[in-house]
Amino acid sequence: MLMMRRSIIIAMAIAAATAHQARGEAAGSAARDARPVRLYMMRGLGDRLTSSGIDDFAARIGELRPSTVIRVGNWYDWEEMAADALANPQARIVIVGYSMGSQSAARAANRLAASGIDVKMIGMDPYCVGSEVDASPHIRAVNIYMNSCGGAAQGQIMGADNIRLGDGTGGFSDHLAFPSNPLVQTMVYDEVFRDDFAARRSGSTVARVRPKRHATLR
Repeated sequence: MLMMRRSIIIAMAIAAATAHQARGEAAGSAARDARPVRLYMMRGLGDRLTSSGIDDFAARIGELRPSTVIRVGNWYDWEEMAADALANPQARIVIVGYSMGSQSAARAANRLAASGIDVKMIGMDPYCVGSEVDASPHIRAVNIYMNSCGGAAQGQIMGADNIRLGDGTGGFSDHLAFPSNPLVQTMVYDEVFRDDFAARRSGSTVARVRPKRHATLR
């Protein structure tokens, strides 16, 4: 019963994000990039053992957006994923990295940008892992995290728009639960399908879905 209730909550949260995204796309249809999204999602240290929430999240996105090509891999697969993205310049590239995977996602984004490829990079709770994205017009980077690793700057990605979801009280347990959290999934889903580069071309402002101040994960 608990699992069913959780699935319903996640479905409702993502459905809300889908509606929000559709309204945004309708408002900016003249600037929207019509290319299909090619989504790369990277697990953290421990692979499926500690990052199974990424696989479940990817499967849910696939159900809602069946035309989206989604590749899920481990944090050390970033070079292979970057090569695949370079081989598909006709797609709109989005890279999501969780935990250690966020560092790898940043590396992949930097490599693609160096080749002139526009790439959206989304970090999910890097935890104690330091990452940095290059200051490039070809990169749009967002990092959604919680402070569960010490200092206030822990969990941030240099060069990204860092969105903090408050302080974690459960330490590593909160970090492990992060990819399955309905609020986090809603925010990441919204970022995946938001075309920041089209907004840049049209000169419009990108409005992000942000939690209430001091919001914490449950």
